Amino acid sequence: MTSIKIIPTKLNGKITAPPSKSLSHRAIICASLCMDGGESKVDNVILSEDIKATIESMRNLGTEIKIVENTNKTYCLYIKRNNKLIKDTTIDCRESGSTLRFLIPIALSLSDSCTFTGKGKLVERPLDIFYKIFKENNIHYENNDGKLPLSVSGKLKGGIYELSGSISSQFISGLLFALPLLENDSTIKITDRLQSVGYVDLTINMLKHFGVNIVNHDYKEFKIQGSSNYKSSNYFVEGDFSQGAFFLTSHSIGNNIECDGLNENSLQGDKEILDIIKQYEKNDSDEIVIDASQIPDLVPILAVNAKIY
Repeated sequence: MTSIKIIPTKLNGKITAPPSKSLSHRAIICASLCMDGGESKVDNVILSEDIKATIESMRNLGTEIKIVENTNKTYCLYIKRNNKLIKDTTIDCRESGSTLRFLIPIALSLSDSCTFTGKGKLVERPLDIFYKIFKENNIHYENNDGKLPLSVSGKLKGGIYELSGSISSQFISGLLFALPLLENDSTIKITDRLQSVGYVDLTINMLKHFGVNIVNHDYKEFKIQGSSNYKSSNYFVEGDFSQGAFFLTSHSIGNNIECDGLNENSLQGDKEILDIIKQYEKNDSDEIVIDASQIPDLVPILAVNAKIY
């Protein structure tokens, strides 16, 4: 059995937080839906397997994407839609849940028929929310006993979509991307408390950056204007607070480490790590109560911080 020897030491130096994968997905998708003939530039992207899946998927849905490597091992994407009608295509989502759930509604807006494939645990990811929408829109679909591959044919229609706030925000974001492309106006009604507010905010803000405005009625109802036009734009992907949190915490507990590339005005939910660290540093009692329902990715590093303090 191979063993790993851990030698305690102080961290020293400066690091740049990796770019946000959540924002990269959203920027690539929005730039790929711009039908104004212009070219968008999405810079500071890391080509993870999930991001590669989204890039290839948008190419299969009619977008030209040129990839240029930067000097710091990140990439710049030059994105332009060719506006061709896609009659039939296959989208390999690999193991990316974001790619699958974001692109199903988009494919039903841009193509006549599409087959979604994947691998690993993604094959078994539940899609019941979309199956209900398919039935309501008379969209034909076939799957492998509830698993991928999933084949869909038909068109998404504008209208009213009622969704529970307890579902993954990926379903809601997928509709937010697609519904502006449809001819008629739409409304997404959230039937109970929306759990993943932060991720929905990221989607709405990215749509706004590319010229599409969503009217948000206190996260209970989202109004989407049909025939909205995505507008070509340039976007620089900011650093990821989920990963940066480890280095911010390391600095907080006494290490000489700096973390660059994070936007203090970010809408990323995990930006809350900044306020939580301040709570720890100022705390005069033996207890701090943290609601992690919106920031589950921070729980492991928050546990480290709690142990030290």
